[in-house]
Amino acid sequence: MAQRVSRIKVSVGFVSETGPRKRNEDFAGAVFGPELPEPRRDVVAAISDGIGGAKGGREAAEIAVRGFLDGFCDLPETMEVRRAAAIVLNALNGWIHSQGQRDARLMGMGCTFTALVLRGRIAHVLHVGDTRAYRFSRDRLTLLTEDHVRQGGSNRSNILVRALGVETEVRLDYTTQPVAQHDRFLLCSDGVHGYLAAEAIVEILRERASSEDTARALVAAALDAGSTDNCTALVLDVVGLETAVTADIGANIVQLPMTP
Repeated sequence: MAQRVSRIKVSVGFVSETGPRKRNEDFAGAVFGPELPEPRRDVVAAISDGIGGAKGGREAAEIAVRGFLDGFCDLPETMEVRRAAAIVLNALNGWIHSQGQRDARLMGMGCTFTALVLRGRIAHVLHVGDTRAYRFSRDRLTLLTEDHVRQGGSNRSNILVRALGVETEVRLDYTTQPVAQHDRFLLCSDGVHGYLAAEAIVEILRERASSEDTARALVAAALDAGSTDNCTALVLDVVGLETAVTADIGANIVQLPMTP
């Protein structure tokens, strides 16, 4: 667990277990506080899961997370989150795709990808695949992403229909949410959410253990429930918020219902 001073004060913890698989193809990470160049104040977290059965899945997942954290934070904070993220992810998609086509050892490499960016009092989510982002606020769990999968048929796993690196262009989902003090955000791989009902996730998040202990509890619960996949959970707790800025106020006004 780590806690560092920034405009948004957060605590981040994550745990990743190989489970019954031979190799862990999940990857997760976060940057905030002193890890960012001054005067940047974003909080950035991401998770990725290499495509099962494809060569280079782990490599794709690590490249996606590390590349996004580095690339996004290298762009000016004055650039809109959605635009900056798209620039970085389009570049990463092209690189992963070309490597998978060029190198026989990495044939078909690709990965799911979900990122969370906290800027001011707004949470921005970028997503492709079936890793997930959740927000736990005021004792309510909200799923912030949609799984890009189709049914694989009887007794078969779901099949990804969108991922990073599998096509020449990537189609990203983007959404925003307001951020409140004491919110908890969860990024997790399908090895976790595929084996835990929403009620089980809520029960663990509600305990309010440290971010790292919460991530560990989620992974342990998924494995106890019979997960046959790699299990990764990243928990981000909002400890303190900065004073609302004009852009945040405007974004919140847009979300208010209109009176007749």
